[in-house]
Amino acid sequence: MKSFGVRIEETRPDSTRDQHQRPTPNCSHMPISTPIPLRFYSQSEFGQVAYEVLHHAFEVHGLMGRNFDETIYRSTLKRILEGRAIEEMEICLTHRGFRKELYFDLVVDQGCPFELKAVSSLSDAHQSQLIQYLMLTGLSHGKLSTSEPNALDIAL
Repeated sequence: MKSFGVRIEETRPDSTRDQHQRPTPNCSHMPISTPIPLRFYSQSEFGQVAYEVLHHAFEVHGLMGRNFDETIYRSTLKRILEGRAIEEMEICLTHRGFRKELYFDLVVDQGCPFELKAVSSLSDAHQSQLIQYLMLTGLSHGKLSTSEPNALDIAL
């Protein structure tokens, strides 16, 4: 398993949001809501969480192999992380009768998102998906990861 990180710079405080629905700087006319208030992590804080999660992910892939659907790996990681992880956390966009739900695969500690892919290689579309989710939520860090040994993993 490999991972690649991306960091998006914004002038946001590293604190928990007090409201779940808010316009974001990138989508000022489209309210975005999440089921929980999100915590904003510094790069080093996110790095510590990501290191731990990827350690568990490597263990899971080492024991189970690379033949399962991503939902199996995601659910297994959620169980390992116990109450710290939310599986398929919704990002809801609404505007004038329009509603669209998007989902982070796994969010750890209320602000560390992970997109887990069971593909032979990560594509630009996978990276774009994670960047879009980060921009919508205002989060600065996220991990895109695949279990394939020859694939590039992305940390945002």
